[in-house]
Formats: sequence, C-alpha cells, structure tokens
Amino acid sequence: SNFCSLAQKHPDNGGFFAYVREVMGYDHAFLTAWALVITYMAIIWANATAVILLIRFLFGNVLQWGFHYQVAGFDVFAGEIFTTWAILIIFGLFSAYGGKAKRPVNALLAILLIGGIVFLFSGVLAMSPQHGSFYPAFEPDVGGTPFLQIFSIMMVTPWMFFGFESVTHGSEAFVFPRKNLFYLMIISVITIFLGYSLPIAISVLSIPAEFSTWNEYINTLGDITDFDHLPVVHSIATLLGPMGLRILDITLLSAIITGIIGLYRGCSFLLQAMSRDDLLPKVFAEQAEDGTPRKAVFLIMGISLLIPFLGRTAIVWLIDAITISGSIAYAYVSLCRYREANSDDDTVGKFMGLTGLIISVLFFFCPIIPNLLLGASLSTESYLLLAVWSVLGLVYYWYVFKHDQQERFGKSFSMCTILLFLNFFSTALWLRQIIVTQTPLIRVGGYAAVREIFTQCSIVQFVIITLILFFMADIFTTMRRREETLSRRIQNEQKASR
Repeated sequence: SNFCSLAQKHPDNGGFFAYVREVMGYDHAFLTAWALVITYMAIIWANATAVILLIRFLFGNVLQWGFHYQVAGFDVFAGEIFTTWAILIIFGLFSAYGGKAKRPVNALLAILLIGGIVFLFSGVLAMSPQHGSFYPAFEPDVGGTPFLQIFSIMMVTPWMFFGFESVTHGSEAFVFPRKNLFYLMIISVITIFLGYSLPIAISVLSIPAEFSTWNEYINTLGDITDFDHLPVVHSIATLLGPMGLRILDITLLSAIITGIIGLYRGCSFLLQAMSRDDLLPKVFAEQAEDGTPRKAVFLIMGISLLIPFLGRTAIVWLIDAITISGSIAYAYVSLCRYREANSDDDTVGKFMGLTGLIISVLFFFCPIIPNLLLGASLSTESYLLLAVWSVLGLVYYWYVFKHDQQERFGKSFSMCTILLFLNFFSTALWLRQIIVTQTPLIRVGGYAAVREIFTQCSIVQFVIITLILFFMADIFTTMRRREETLSRRIQNEQKASR
C-alpha cells in the first residue's frame, strides 16, 4: 500500500530511490539505493549459481573439471565457474539487446513457473495416499508455541518478495493506469505465496515408507544421502514419475531465469537513476533506443563475473544478510508514506505508513538478534558481511559527499547514524557468535588456539570500527566547515544589504 501510493505520486524510473529522494532528501536516498543494489545483485548471483546445483542434481559431476578448490566447504570447479559466467553473460546480453522480445519471453517463463507449480501440486495431491500427512500441524521438536513458529517464519520472509518493487523501475514507460499498480501487486503477492507454499505441501504429501510423520522425515534429511534427500523431488518422482521430474526441471529453470531477467532489469534502472543523480559516472545513465540502460546492465554483468569464484556458500551468507538491507528500504518507504500523509492530513496514509514502519523494524531486528526466533538466526559470517557492507557503503558515501559540487549530500546526520549503528551492532553480534561457537572448542583444541581466534576476530572488529569512525569524522568535519562557510556568506550578504 505504501509503495503503490508513492509510485502514483512520483513517476520515476528510480523506484524506492526516487521516492525517498523526493520526500527525505539525497542522503537517505543514497542509503536506500545502497540497500537495494546489494539486494538485487545478491539474488541475481543466487539464481545464477542455483543452475549449477540443478546441473549437479540432474547430471552429476559433468561440470566438475579444471582447477578445483573449496570455499567454506563448497567445492568450486573451473567448469562450473565458466558455466555460471555463460548464464550471466547470456541473460545480461538478452537484457541489454532483447528489445521487444524481453516482455513475451519473461511472461511465458512466468506462466510456465506458476503453471508448473500448480500442475505438480494438483498431480501429487490427486495421487497421494497420504492426505493426512500434514499432521502434526506444527513442529513438536523445536519448542515454542504455534504463534512463535508462525512468527519466526514471517520474520524471515522479506527476501521472498524482494524484486516486486522493481516493477516501477522503468515506470516512465508504463502503458497502463498507475492506479492499477496496487491490484497487480496484490495478485503478485498471492501468486508468490502459492509459489512458495505449494512446493512445501508437495514435499510432505509423499514421504518415504520408513517414516511415519513428515517432521520425522524432515529432521533426518541431514543423514540421508540418496534420492530421498530432496523431499519435493521424492514426492514428484514417486507419484508422477519421469514426466513429473521433467516438468519440475522446466519449472525450476523458469524460476531461475525470470529472477535473473527481472532483476537485471530492475537493478539496471536503479543504477541509471543513481547515475543521473551523480552517485555513479554519467555513462551509466545512457540508454538505448528502446529505453534499456545498457551500460548499467554491463556494469552488473562485470561485477557478477567475479562472484562464481566465491562459491555457493558465500552467496548463501549474503542472501541471509540482505533480509536486513531490504528491511531498511521497506522502512524508508513506509516512513515516506507517513510523512507525505502527515503533510496531507491523510489519516489512512498515516496509519499505513506507521504500520509499515513498525513491521519493517521487526523485519530488521528479529532475524539479526541471535536466538530470538526459532531456527532463524543469521550465520556468523552473515554478520561480518553485514558489517563490511555498511563500511563499504559509508566509504562510498564519503566519496560521493566529497565530490558533491551541488552540495546535495551531507544534510542528514541521522543517515550516517544509521550506518554507524548498523556497523557497531553487526560487528558486536559477529564477535558474540564467534565466542558462542568457539568457546566449546576449548576442550578440543586447547585454550591457546581459541584465544588466537578471538584475538584475530577482535583485530578485524577494531579495524572495521576504526575505518568507519575515520570516515565519519571526516564527513562531520566537512559538514561543519560547509556550515561555517555558509554562515559567513549569509553574514556578509546581510552586511552588504544593510
């Protein structure tokens, strides 16, 4: 509701970035853009590397050739790197040069995606002899009330919907009334709800015979190495056979490809809007005859080609962290709705804006605070990535701020405070998680080895905090100098006027 309200008032290809810029200024718009860019790119990377997992499942080790190394326990092979490159390049070029073909191709893939999910669910439901396998209704082994189990799932769902707001990236070329945007979003939310929920239902409609309940089966997946390790695949193969598996393959590929194409589009328009406001070089603001910001697409593609070297595990850490960054963007949009509604004396708008802001704050804090939710804490590495992301954001903001000839940036102390808080909070939680995970190893590895780990992590935390304090101090010093210069200029003008 908040998003659609702002989209109707501010038709701009920049989407969230443009709305926050118009309502709260360039400083807060920068933070929104920084949160969205990493969110969009991370999902592109996750989709591209998901193809490798699919090929591993379908064809085994066919791509596992060439040089080989491990990152966080994940095996990285040259063949899989080159394949991921091919995926990123093919769909990057399609996004840049696809022209009028992009819309029908993406629409067809979207139909195959939701159609495949509904077809597979209907087939499995019709063939399943275990219609009572949805029981128990809640997981009895993890503890917590049913409400807490539902709440724990809800608090990590924002990443499922990242990218929906990208519909307004490129909104200057909309060919339908903007008032219809809200209904399109509602239909999209319902569709994606089915897209995530129906496969979960499929996974428990046919469980292996040796298990009596779904939770018994799910809780032992880590010990299963054969075909039954993948519940959705097991249900479809058992009940629908090879034809069902082929439909599943098409559905998975459609999900992956639509994600890549859609976020190439959304992210490129976001980078174009940032370029227009001097957050990136002007070359990325250029667009082709069909309106596609090709240079921005090439920038995304170039950065993405480095990612396959990190392996799938590192990308999963980043995906965990983007729940936090995306929540920041959601909070800004809700706050903008509230401020506009407050100016217009719109009671409904104020209520929706405030409600959205509260929900966004919950989305931010609940996953990041360890052990608050059931089985939903971030991994230790995700806290470190969050801290690094905030430092890089501040360094980039510092660069933009120092080269700002029009003095549009440096007006908000609160934006810098948010980045400072995010860094301190995430590094403190990272160090806490290190302590929690390493302390039990004292008995195994000895006190000296664990102490060395603590020392190294403390040094990393010290370096990160020192960096952010250094850049923050320089920003505030420059802001004060500008204020003093402006004050002297006003005094001189007043003196000349007298």
